[in-house]
Amino acid sequence: MGYKCPKCGYERKPEDLAPEHECPSCGVVYAKYEEGGNKHLAKAETLFQEGKVNEAANYFERISQRYPDLKPKCDEYLKEIEKYNKERDLVSCQKCDKKISKHAQICRHCGAPNHMDTPETEDTFENISSQKNTKIIDCPDCHKEINEDSIFCSYCNAPIRCPKCGKKINIDADSCFNCNSQKIDLHTLFKGEKIEYSSPISGGVALVYAVAVVVMLIMFYNFHLYWDSRETTTETSQEQTREERIQKGFSRWDGSHRALTREIKNSMHDPSSYQHVETVFRDDGEHLIVRTTYRGKNVFGGVVTNRVTAKVDLNGNVIDIINRTP
Repeated sequence: MGYKCPKCGYERKPEDLAPEHECPSCGVVYAKYEEGGNKHLAKAETLFQEGKVNEAANYFERISQRYPDLKPKCDEYLKEIEKYNKERDLVSCQKCDKKISKHAQICRHCGAPNHMDTPETEDTFENISSQKNTKIIDCPDCHKEINEDSIFCSYCNAPIRCPKCGKKINIDADSCFNCNSQKIDLHTLFKGEKIEYSSPISGGVALVYAVAVVVMLIMFYNFHLYWDSRETTTETSQEQTREERIQKGFSRWDGSHRALTREIKNSMHDPSSYQHVETVFRDDGEHLIVRTTYRGKNVFGGVVTNRVTAKVDLNGNVIDIINRTP
C-alpha cells in the first residue's frame, strides 16, 4: 500500500509522477505539513496545561479545521475542556453580569469585587477561636478576647494595629511610630469617618495604572491573534493562488494540457484525428513535467498511439519538449 496523505487522504500509487515527499493529489509537502501541525498542537496543549482553557479551545478548533489528521486528538481536548467548564463553579458578576469563577476575588471583566465566596463575618470570639494557628489577646481598652492580628477591636473599635504598616500601636497615640504616618486620628478611623494620610500612590492613580496595564495586555493578546491568523491566511491564499494557476493550464473536460495539446496537433500529419488518452504531470516547484498519451493517424493512415513529455511553466506555457515516443 502507498503512503496516505495526512491532509487530503489520497493514497499514493506506483504510477504517480509527483516526488515522494509531495502528495500527487493536493501537492502538499508531507514533512512540512506534519511539522506545522505538531507545532500548533504543542502550542495548544501548552495553553491547556496553563489553565487558559478558552484560548486553548479556540486553538484546537482551528487546528482541527486546518489539519484533518489531528482532528481526533483535538476533539479529545475539546471534550475535556467542555467537561471542565461544566464542572467549574461559575457565578454572575454583580456589576457586569458576566460569568466568573465562584472563588475569584475580583471580576476579570470589569474588576468589581466578588462577594459570592467571601461573606462578611463578625470578628467575634467564636470566629476567632475557630481559626487555626490564631493567637487570642485581650483588647487594651475593653479587655475582651480578640484576634491578635485584628486591626481593631470588634467590640469597642479600639485600634490594635496600624492600618498602613500592620504594626501594633499605642491606643492613645495620634500617629504610628513605626511608619510615621502623620496626623492620623486612630480613634475616628473605625467610627466610619474619612481619614487621609500620606501615601506614595493615591487610589485614583493606582486605578489608572491598573486600567492601563489591563488595556496593554488586551492589545498585546489581540495583536498576537491578529498576526497568527494573518500568517495562516497568507499561507493558505498563496497555496490556493498557485494551485489555481496550475489548474488553468489543464482542460476540465478531459484533463489534457491545453498548450501541449496545441503543440502535438501542430506536429501531427492529420490533426483532426487527434484523440486524447491520458495526461499526467509532476510538480517540480518552478515548473511542471507533463506527459500526454494520445492516438492519431500517421502518414500511412494507420491509427497509432504516441506519448509526448514536455516541460511547462506554472502559467501553462510549454517551455521545452523533453521526449516523443511513437
